[in-house]
Amino acid sequence: MDIADQLTTRIENYLFQVAETSHRWSEWLQLGESAGIALDRSLFATFEQQSPELTAALQNLTEHRQELLSAAAEAGWPAHNIQTLARSLPAWKQVDFRSAIEAVRQQLSQLRRMHVAAFILLHQSLQQSRETMRLLSTGGGQTPVYYGNDSLDGGGQLLDAAL
Repeated sequence: MDIADQLTTRIENYLFQVAETSHRWSEWLQLGESAGIALDRSLFATFEQQSPELTAALQNLTEHRQELLSAAAEAGWPAHNIQTLARSLPAWKQVDFRSAIEAVRQQLSQLRRMHVAAFILLHQSLQQSRETMRLLSTGGGQTPVYYGNDSLDGGGQLLDAAL
């Protein structure tokens, strides 16, 4: 087996691992969303427990990618990134090879969107929890910033009264 075939096989294995990890990450984000929507402590605990395992899987993928690109560079192939390497290989002419790369690209794009949506949802859940705790602890009274000391002498907490 020549180096091009070896690199093609390694890229295909890498793409499979990325797809598998992406699927696990997607499920993890969905769990986080469910926990945020339901405000379920047990779901949040499960979400938190799965985080180190997923982080380790992502770290392994990063290391695998770097090893693959280093091996390609040592063999004289362009190895700036997986896409560049894949395009330089004879296997790029195969529809299945290009389709696998495109499928993983789309999967990662979807994952990015899910990640942003989950972050926003969890952030809003946290804000709602904070607001609820503030309402319970202070009765909901909040003094506007510009009337911080109840004086209307032209100043407030943001502007000096002398202005």
